[in-house]
Amino acid sequence: MASMKEKAQCVLWYHETKSPVSVQRNFRNDYGRPPSDVKGIKAWYSEFAETGSVGDLDRSGRPSVSDETVDAVREVFQCSPGKSTRRASNELRVPQSTVVKILHTNLKARITDAFATVTEDMLENT
Repeated sequence: MASMKEKAQCVLWYHETKSPVSVQRNFRNDYGRPPSDVKGIKAWYSEFAETGSVGDLDRSGRPSVSDETVDAVREVFQCSPGKSTRRASNELRVPQSTVVKILHTNLKARITDAFATVTEDMLENT
């Protein structure tokens, strides 16, 4: 995988020579390792021509869970901690996997902090 600097250099060489083979030759001579294929060099050049950069564009990825959903899950489990994730997901109209994800990621730190506080209080009272 070529670094940003190496990609930029390849784009410059391609702009000067319009020959992907000479770009590959220059790359091999300057960096001492195998270059990208012809298709990759042309893709870097066209990407640079379109965006002005050889870097990858940001990807949208999976949408994050809204704060309202996290708060709703927190309220449901504060009112009844023994409630199942299936029942909570039915009440909130969100997928069960989302409820589980929120419990494991978003609320785990708070549960750990609460447990530590309870444990310290128990040790002080003994």
